[in-house]
Formats: sequence, C-alpha cells, structure tokens
Amino acid sequence: MRAWSAGLSAAILVLIGLIVACGGSGEPAGTTPSPYTPEPGVLAEGFPDDFPVYPEADVVGSRLVADTYFVLWATEDDVSSVVAFYEDALAQEPWQATEKTESETDGRVLFQFESADVAEAGTVAIVERADDGGRTEISVRLLSGEGGE
Repeated sequence: MRAWSAGLSAAILVLIGLIVACGGSGEPAGTTPSPYTPEPGVLAEGFPDDFPVYPEADVVGSRLVADTYFVLWATEDDVSSVVAFYEDALAQEPWQATEKTESETDGRVLFQFESADVAEAGTVAIVERADDGGRTEISVRLLSGEGGE
C-alpha cells in the first residue's frame, strides 16, 4: 500500500509538472481558459479554504479534475521545515494525518490525510528538488466529498 501511494504521488507530481511545463490547457489562443487549466499563482476554484497551505509557498499549478484537486506549491524553505508544518497542521481539526511515510531513496515525505467535517481525503508529498536550486515542492491530491463545489 505504501509503495502504491508513493508511486501515485510521484505520478501526480510528474503530471502536474508536465501540465505546467507545457504552458497550459491546449486551448486555442484567444479563448477563455477552462477551469481546469493550471495557472501559476492561482488555486483551482473551490479548493477548501481551511486546508493548510505552507506559508510563503508559491502555487506552481493547480487543477480540478472531476472531484479531485491537484496542487503543486514550491518554497525556498527546507524539507524539514515543511514536514514540521504539515505534521502540526494535519493534527488540527478538521484535518487528520492517517499515515506518514518517508522514502529512503529520494527523501520524499508522504502524508495521507482525511477530514472529519466532510468526506475529503488525500495526500501531501514533500520533496527537495535538487534540479531546481534545492527548492522544496509540496504536492497535494485532495479528493473532495463535495464534488469540487
């Protein structure tokens, strides 16, 4: 189960990275972007206001697909500071960390979490990107029980 979760988080990171790297939605020039278009600096519409966001983290990309939010943040802070934040934040109501795993190969830390208030659950993956000047990436997959509304 842990390997599956880590693999899923890695796939999500790759997907968001490709979407952001490709520069958008594939919409023809001059058209209104879809609500699913990753846009740096902007969270997907309807992302829960009470979800803990690391202070000073920049939104790299955000997307809502069906009832699942995918968000990628980046910060100059080190992995241990970000992990400490999420250890605390995911212990505060309504959020609860259900599992924490650490990869010995790439240093990735993965939290699985759920919400007591509504049927929301997901993962937070934290990893240092050596190829990006050592910035720390925070990747969130959040399944919303409210259908993204």
